[in-house]
Amino acid sequence: MAWNPPRDDGGSPITNYIVESRLTDKEEWVKLSATVKHTTFKACKLAALKEYVFRISAENQYGIGAPAEHVPIIAKYSFDPPGAPTRVTPSDIAKDAVTLTWFEPDEDGGNPISGYWVEKFDPESDKWIRCNKLPIKDTTFRVKGLPTKKKYSFRVLAENLAGPGKPSVETDPILVKDPIDPPWAPGKPVVRDVGKTSAVLAWTRPEHDGGAKIEGYIIEFQKAGSEEWIRIAEDIPQTEHQLQGLIEKQEYSFRVKAANKAGESEPSEPSEPVVCKERLYAPSAPQWLEVANITKTNADLKWQAPSSDGGSPITNYVVEKRDVRRKAWQSVDTTVKELKYTVTPLNEGSLYVFRVAAENAVGTGEFCELEDAVLAKDTFSKFSAVTRDLQG
Repeated sequence: MAWNPPRDDGGSPITNYIVESRLTDKEEWVKLSATVKHTTFKACKLAALKEYVFRISAENQYGIGAPAEHVPIIAKYSFDPPGAPTRVTPSDIAKDAVTLTWFEPDEDGGNPISGYWVEKFDPESDKWIRCNKLPIKDTTFRVKGLPTKKKYSFRVLAENLAGPGKPSVETDPILVKDPIDPPWAPGKPVVRDVGKTSAVLAWTRPEHDGGAKIEGYIIEFQKAGSEEWIRIAEDIPQTEHQLQGLIEKQEYSFRVKAANKAGESEPSEPSEPVVCKERLYAPSAPQWLEVANITKTNADLKWQAPSSDGGSPITNYVVEKRDVRRKAWQSVDTTVKELKYTVTPLNEGSLYVFRVAAENAVGTGEFCELEDAVLAKDTFSKFSAVTRDLQG
């Protein structure tokens, strides 16, 4: 503070000044100094943001004069604390840490910002707790040492010589956890093949891997009539797998889980139920197909049974013919029970080929086709030829 000397020194030179202060909410004056030689004085150790009244008295050899009193004044800097930082954004969340970034305040309060304070809200204590021990010089800070799987809100305060300003808008609660999640469930598995004690299962990859590479798949089965799912295979690298060791004639459903380093997914939708039983196939082709006899309208065919019935009894044979001048095969009979058949009618003078296939409960097998075409015409016995010669 500074002042001017009195206009009247009382006839004797001013020897010193006395400086006193008083809090506005108290009546007691406190002497700060009684030996001030100049017309300036720095009052120290004031209570911040408290309102004071100061008064100054001049003294000469005859005594102390009447004091001059200043209007009340608040003990604070001539500038203000900064405004609130904005747009506090969390990122790079880990199991025990989170990175915060923000924008500096629009107003610095008239004094440069010297640093920032980051605070977290602890719901258990219902208090805001500082996260940094020293002011942060940058507009980013990684908060470490947080308990995993707990939620925290954060806010930031800017500081200058006048002190910390108003806090930023607090963030939404942030769950502190490992950023990697288990994968989503794989697609519904399909049983591509089933045997007496085995099954081939296929499925599609999950739509989302959880942020980490899928390390393998797990297969579980459920027997008909049971609610229990039993793990039968794990660490499967592909989306197809052959299961072994199943029980014959047992009905099964299957489901699949995916796994990454964060854990296992929810199970897929179960497959359609299947029963383990011996594989059945369509029969192999009949053997040794030949034309036993041919006339201008008929052809007598015969053949041998297939070498394999596919695991299911042969129920019938399918006979077809084709005029060599045409590409399409014509069905003759699909209900043949014996190893022979007479094809009729034929067009006299036409060349024909024939083929036969066996059928069982699974379906129709491959055809056995006649190697050479045959001509539809009458054949005469030797006896008929001799008779004709004698008559001639």
